[in-house]
Amino acid sequence: MKTLLDLKTAVERWTNKRFTFDSNYYAGRGVSLSDLNSAILEKIYDGLKADVGEKAAKNFVRFINNLKDLRAAAFIEAFEQFSRSGCEQVGISKAAQTDKRDAVYGDSRDALAVALVGSAFMYGKNSLEQIEEASLDIKSEFLDRHRAEI
Repeated sequence: MKTLLDLKTAVERWTNKRFTFDSNYYAGRGVSLSDLNSAILEKIYDGLKADVGEKAAKNFVRFINNLKDLRAAAFIEAFEQFSRSGCEQVGISKAAQTDKRDAVYGDSRDALAVALVGSAFMYGKNSLEQIEEASLDIKSEFLDRHRAEI
């Protein structure tokens, strides 16, 4: 199953622009229900089901079930990997650990650097266990609704 979606356009359309598919926007931020939540995951699920197919949507549920890091930036990078696999790879082996993209230049790069420093002071650094625990809040309602698809 190959997906040839423009992910940024598709995800923003599916979520009515409630989720920005740009990891730089969320760089340095912790797990936050205001960034990503079960309602947004449900909209992505519905979009995948409509535009790619039922198998892709079912695999998305399994993919979310396996994700341990649902910081928005990490989710975007993992979802890109999931999509590149044709929505087949549900066990992303390495959750995205980066909070930045390397292809940021000029004023954008400088603004991102300031944002990363500011967010480090504001949010602090969470342990892996804290990230995993907070991520459960993001996905639990979504997974409860789709338990049969896991």
